[in-house]
Amino acid sequence: MCNTLVNYRRSFNVTQDKTVLRLPIEELIQLRQKEYYDALGAADKEADSAVFVELMLEIIRDSLKEINVVGHGTDQVSDQDTDQVSDQDKSPVEQLLLVLGDKTLSALELMELLGLSHRATFRKNYLNPALEQNLIERTIPDKPNSKNQKYRKVIDRVTVKVTDKAE
Repeated sequence: MCNTLVNYRRSFNVTQDKTVLRLPIEELIQLRQKEYYDALGAADKEADSAVFVELMLEIIRDSLKEINVVGHGTDQVSDQDTDQVSDQDKSPVEQLLLVLGDKTLSALELMELLGLSHRATFRKNYLNPALEQNLIERTIPDKPNSKNQKYRKVIDRVTVKVTDKAE
């Protein structure tokens, strides 16, 4: 059972701010090989992988602490970083509405604010669902493919029914 966990991935990538960091798992394990085999043996003996998983997470955490990306101090966490983490919890449509705010923007402007570059993904996951749910609208509804097309939030429209009361 534990061998499956060990061989599942030999390395993985961590992405932050469009920077990809490769963590060579096998090399990290070699540095703590005795602990690794002790944890693997304990997990096998107890038929519970918790000890092994905790060690692997500790190894990964310790290696991430040592990474210093140019322009980012290891001990600095900016508001932008925490905003990005909380924004990742939102659905694509919620993210779109958040960046749109009260502005009227083109698809390219929205993609830039969302950090997206693939137009098809943007349309499928963000733009079309928001349009279908009537959360946003086109500024030129008759010409959806216009180069001048922009998008804005739909303003809640209240319909008032006026009735004459004969008293």
